[in-house]
Amino acid sequence: MNNPLVSIICICKNRKEYIRQCIESVLKQDYENFEFLIQDGASTDGTVEIIREYQDDRIKLISEPDSGPGEAFVNVLKRIQGDIWGSCLSDEEMLPQAISWAVHNFRQYPAAAAIYGDAHIIDETGKIIQSTHSLLWNFERYLCSEIVPPFSASFFRTESFNKIGYDRYNDCGEFDIWLRLGSMFQINYIPCYLANFRRHATSDTSTTAAFYKTLQGRIRAIEKITSDPETPEYIRSLKYQALAGLHLWVAENFITHGHIQEAGKMIVTALDYAPRQERLVMICRAFAAAAGIDALIGGYKPVMDAVAQHFETLEQQHSRDVGIRGEL
Repeated sequence: MNNPLVSIICICKNRKEYIRQCIESVLKQDYENFEFLIQDGASTDGTVEIIREYQDDRIKLISEPDSGPGEAFVNVLKRIQGDIWGSCLSDEEMLPQAISWAVHNFRQYPAAAAIYGDAHIIDETGKIIQSTHSLLWNFERYLCSEIVPPFSASFFRTESFNKIGYDRYNDCGEFDIWLRLGSMFQINYIPCYLANFRRHATSDTSTTAAFYKTLQGRIRAIEKITSDPETPEYIRSLKYQALAGLHLWVAENFITHGHIQEAGKMIVTALDYAPRQERLVMICRAFAAAAGIDALIGGYKPVMDAVAQHFETLEQQHSRDVGIRGEL
């Protein structure tokens, strides 16, 4: 791969307020051999007209009706021609060195099927509001939704990706990609800021409906991989930890977006599975801080009572186990 073609995918619909920044961030890359595949869901707000202003042969636009981001995602994946591919969605921005970083590091790590770096979080105006480093790749922790590589700062080797296919991504986005790649191939985290991820009120992924749809899609992905007889036993044994972790991850996102009541429901549901204690405590602390006094005496008290009962049950079980071992 001396000068590989890199495909950057973008799905959008009615994003006229951000699409220009997205396009220009890709066109400002310090690596030139790329294609920018835009899959537009038949926008009606002027988004398509803005895209067509850019007379650059590397921009390849298809605008057609679809059922939503899931179908658009599958459609644009089918269009990839590059040896490497990454993503810059319509409300995101790619930093200038992102593609050259990917090309360089895939040369450095020839066994890697995917690599990822870091992303800034920006607000509606483009101001950076948070900069955090990602965590090292660990399949078990990803399966349990304890690490989430920023998709906007991730790149994939097309050859490896083609071996897992893309027929199951319609309702859980990139989650299934990481799961199946991670169960088969090497994935590397290489610290470097590569993108700006925008947090805003009109985001397609910030509504309760979007989170519930994501939840159901990820549940299906977890159940599929943990019930597949070809999946290693240690992965299949993590099913309930994974389901618990997923519900806690959704709870964390609900808290971030101010959906406190929904977060409480997710925490209680997680207790039905096998949540890791440290993770449960962390999410409950965030929930209590967001709920305030209602977590102690108000409408959210049943959530905290359920958590307290969960830990009491664990303590009783531990005491019984210690007693049995003592008798032996």
